[in-house]
This record gives sequence, structure tokens and C-alpha cells, in this order.
Amino acid sequence: MSIITTPKIPKNFDHIENRKTWHFASARLIDVKQTPKIREKKVWKCATWNQDQLDLLVELRILKCSMDQCGEILGRSGNSCCGAIQTHNLYGVIANKRKLLIQKALDEYDSAKNSQDQEVGQY
Repeated sequence: MSIITTPKIPKNFDHIENRKTWHFASARLIDVKQTPKIREKKVWKCATWNQDQLDLLVELRILKCSMDQCGEILGRSGNSCCGAIQTHNLYGVIANKRKLLIQKALDEYDSAKNSQDQEVGQY
């Protein structure tokens, strides 16, 4: 036994009056109450990032501050900080500066260790 259904969408729309339209979700004709209004596009006001703020954001990210911590310091949200890094493509800059900072710390450690070894050897 099969289930036979009849389609609810009419084959042609010649019988529709000017003030009625076919509503596909409810599968029936509905009255058009008013013409659609053309609305103006909303313009969102957002604070732009200046170069000083981007530099500070990069420095904070080099020091492994979280996005929320960066946002608190800069007076913005963590999502805004993340968006600025993505928009300005700062991932490479942060990674390179972080490598330089680590290398500098390792060089200072090695020089301090060598100076201690030399002092111990003199006695």
C-alpha cells in the first residue's frame, strides 16, 4: 500500500489576485497587507586600531598574555583583540618577535653561565 499525496502548490498562478501572494511555508494564499519598506542600511560604529595599539597588542602577545588580558589593558574585548590580529595578519610578526625574545633570553643565560664558570675556575 502506498501513500498518495496531492501537491498543494498550484501548477499556475493565474488565479492569484493583486493583493494576494502564495506563501510557500504555509502552502496557501495570503493577503498582502502592505508593500515592503526599503530600510536604510545600518552603519556600525567601531573603534579603529591605531599603530600604537597594534604595537602594544603585539608586545603583550609576545609575553603570552591571553586575549582577555590584552583586552583589559587596551580597553577592548578579547574578541576585538583576536579580530585585530586576524585582520592585520600579525601572527607572523608575533611569532618572529617571540623567537627573538627567546633567543635573547638564552644568550643572556649562556653568557651568565660562562661568566660563573670563569669565576669558579679562578679559585
